[in-house]
Amino acid sequence: MKKTLFASVLLLTSSLSFASTWSVYEVQVKQSDVPAVAAALDKFMQSDVGKSMPGGVHLNATLFGGTSKATHAFVLLFPDLATQLDWQASVPTTQAGQEFDASMDALATPVANWTNSMLKVWGTPSNSDRFHQVTRFYTTDPLAVLAAQEKLMSDPSMADFPGQVGLSQTALGNRLGANGAQTTHVFTVAYESVKEMEGWSNYLNSQPAWAKYLQTMSGFATFMGTELVTNAAVYDAEMDLETFLK
Repeated sequence: MKKTLFASVLLLTSSLSFASTWSVYEVQVKQSDVPAVAAALDKFMQSDVGKSMPGGVHLNATLFGGTSKATHAFVLLFPDLATQLDWQASVPTTQAGQEFDASMDALATPVANWTNSMLKVWGTPSNSDRFHQVTRFYTTDPLAVLAAQEKLMSDPSMADFPGQVGLSQTALGNRLGANGAQTTHVFTVAYESVKEMEGWSNYLNSQPAWAKYLQTMSGFATFMGTELVTNAAVYDAEMDLETFLK
């Protein structure tokens, strides 16, 4: 995890609001070094500065990442960006923070980083959800995206949806996608298991409401692909997933 400064957060100039901020720091790690990265994070999180973190941190492993070279990501959950940056500023002043940075310099190669503002959540947030589909996209009409998602989630075919869907704006650190376009938003869909994910996907692909949703979204959103990640480690004493997604 590298020290990064953010100057401001770009907000939607609409009726949308966000409850929380989640920032992603992607890295590439050799398979043989993965246990050492996990151990370094655990040591840091057991330190005084780690325990003072007023948020949560997930170490995610990328199962399917497309063309990205990232193998892992540190995902920080905070109530807002200001709180995150205040805490991050204190980390390099501590011995534990300096040791962790030194470990990451030796073990992990930075790939990309960005921060997101959570706009809305559908479904039932659960701390048991450990597998996450991450779909980035570009749109100039976020309100149309919201309306399409609301319509889909209110359809009777979605009544038994077992997971959770989050819509976030990529506030800073927009990633390049198809044809050089920048991503503006991201959908995150979480499940307890791959079996649950596959079962729901098979069902959903047979539903007319899903087909209509995809057709509608194609009019104002350009999708940049979907990645599948899983939680390799979770430190959420101050902010677990259910609290974050309230």
